[in-house]
Amino acid sequence: MKWHRIWGITVRHLVQFADFNKLSPTLYWPFCDILIFGYLSIGIISEGGSNTSSLVLLFSIVFWQFVNRANLCISLDLLEEIWASNITNLFATPLTLGEWIAATFVDAVIVNIFLLLFCAAILYLVFGVSMLILGWWILPFFILTLLSGFSIGLFTTSFLLMWGNQVQSLAWMVSWGFALFSGVFYPLSTLPHWLQTTSRVLPFCHTFEAISVLLKQQQAPWNHVFTSLVFNGLYLCLTLIIFSAAFANGKRKGLSRLRD
Repeated sequence: MKWHRIWGITVRHLVQFADFNKLSPTLYWPFCDILIFGYLSIGIISEGGSNTSSLVLLFSIVFWQFVNRANLCISLDLLEEIWASNITNLFATPLTLGEWIAATFVDAVIVNIFLLLFCAAILYLVFGVSMLILGWWILPFFILTLLSGFSIGLFTTSFLLMWGNQVQSLAWMVSWGFALFSGVFYPLSTLPHWLQTTSRVLPFCHTFEAISVLLKQQQAPWNHVFTSLVFNGLYLCLTLIIFSAAFANGKRKGLSRLRD
């Protein structure tokens, strides 16, 4: 791998954030999510609900943004190459698939650090809630949600490499499909038993459980963090294999067809 090629692709996508059409949804949807669920939390508290449960919901919403945005960074980076009819030119250069993947990961990390600061500012300025309540646990939670987003992004782009523009809506749909079983918006105990069992194999489910344990029980959630890390590692390896196979298949059939 050559760092200058990785950084070149990263800068190419980061520069596009100067475009209002790319920057605005990156900030607008997290802003709306935090406000909607923040005021919902205030309503729950005013009706006699638990203040701690409201904090769990707020922080879960914030960390879900990183899962979703990491997925979109990877998926949209590929889609933008397809839309610009540039994907064939891109991989006709010495750029390797590994370098492109690394560049999208770096892009996602930088964008999500910016998004973390933005969400923390909104929480504090609007609701007076500081993310520093989580202490140093912010870092492992942030890393775990990023890893989950990487896996979803690679999984989604595998479909894009097979069918191109015909399935471009999957870039936005897939991560929200997983949100139903992740324990972001409600405790997993509210789901049917068979769905609870299924959800236990999803890494971000354990990340959000860790947030809940930390805030509600004031205990170090090492078990959930370790479980999430193991599942994240397994899924990341699996999706890298799937993505590489999809790319090889797409390249054999011709990458230019993805624009159609």
